[in-house]
Amino acid sequence: MIGNNKAHRFIFRSPFFSLLPLLLFLGIFVIFGIQSYDGGKLNLSPTVAILPAILLAFSWEPKAFHKNLNVFMAGVGHSNILLMCFVFLLSGAFSEVMASIGGIKATVNFALHYIPPHFILPGVFVVSAFISLAMGTSMGTIASVTPIAVGVCQTAGVDLTVGIGAVLGGAMFGDNLSIISDTTIAAVQTQGCEMKDKFRMNFFIALPAMILAVGILLVYPQNNTLDAALDFDFLKVLPYIVVLILSLLGMHVYLILIFGIIIGGMIGFLGADYSVVHYSKAIYKGFTTMEEILILSMFIGGLSELIKHQGGMAYLIEKILSLSHKFNHGGKPNKKVGELSIAAMSSIADICTANNTVSILMAGEASRDIAKRYGIPATRSASLLDIFSCVFQGILPYSAQVLLAASISNLNPVDLIGKVYYCYFLGVATLISIFFGRYQK
Repeated sequence: MIGNNKAHRFIFRSPFFSLLPLLLFLGIFVIFGIQSYDGGKLNLSPTVAILPAILLAFSWEPKAFHKNLNVFMAGVGHSNILLMCFVFLLSGAFSEVMASIGGIKATVNFALHYIPPHFILPGVFVVSAFISLAMGTSMGTIASVTPIAVGVCQTAGVDLTVGIGAVLGGAMFGDNLSIISDTTIAAVQTQGCEMKDKFRMNFFIALPAMILAVGILLVYPQNNTLDAALDFDFLKVLPYIVVLILSLLGMHVYLILIFGIIIGGMIGFLGADYSVVHYSKAIYKGFTTMEEILILSMFIGGLSELIKHQGGMAYLIEKILSLSHKFNHGGKPNKKVGELSIAAMSSIADICTANNTVSILMAGEASRDIAKRYGIPATRSASLLDIFSCVFQGILPYSAQVLLAASISNLNPVDLIGKVYYCYFLGVATLISIFFGRYQK
């Protein structure tokens, strides 16, 4: 009997069980996320859906509550999480300030005036991809482009979920390729290769995916009946133009959004009916619209840190390594097996952490070892790490990118993930390159 009790405790202390809280959260979030009210509102807030998962994570070691609490709070207060939270707050404030001065309507009319009606969706994707490539941050791109895309899609009669999916796809395109992106830098540093070589290899995989994404968006059904004359005040468009220019110049996203908020307020003050009270209320309203995503990001950070501390990530990486070794037992190392192992580690790490930069850092060392064992060039392993972390970051319903886009556009994040066509094309293109071996030399 005593032996059985020991075995029972050993089984439930296995690192595998530290992954169950994440699976519980995903199950609750997806099941209730599929069912939505009119307007895309979730029946169950994800901030509530994650609470049972957090409680379950704490329950694995009930006697170590204080230790687990410290680990959880360290995850909540991680610098990456706090940085994202500030982006959420500033992007919400910028959107509300622009709405309060009439800037969103003016910008929508301005965009529709110059973008051909049949090229609205591809135009949104290309603009988002270009901005993200220049900025090196998908979060900043989403914060800047999504408010414009919402207005453009609604006015042009385009499916909003497809339009915001195009924004997300474009944002992940740049995040994956930009030489100043955190994910790109992390991939290159962990694998020990040159940035230009990684960019070149990555680009020839991403380009076909981008062409396919533009193609499907180009033929997507849309209502092209627009007003013959669309009036707009160019002065109210100016804050968005300033934000985009500063983005291209490489300024930090926080400074960009702060400048946008200040310039938007200054333009508002030129109007007779706009005051400091209106301005301050708009900023505060913008903050409040981001409460849910801010809290959820903190909870996800804490839960991810607990899973990591309890050995869940190490367990997964160990199993992937063990599986790859079995496929090559007694034979010559197969590059395809090695590349699939790197892809799997990057993907699973991102699913568990919902942070593509962190997932690359976590899987980087093991991926480098696999690359050496299977004779995979460092540029190739860096490319695979970066690609699959970005693919899943763009389609996870609880990733910061998807949550931010859903929050700004007032959409259900579960409805969005099926519309990020570029990420799916990128994943398929990379798998084809693995199986056909075109990029392995």
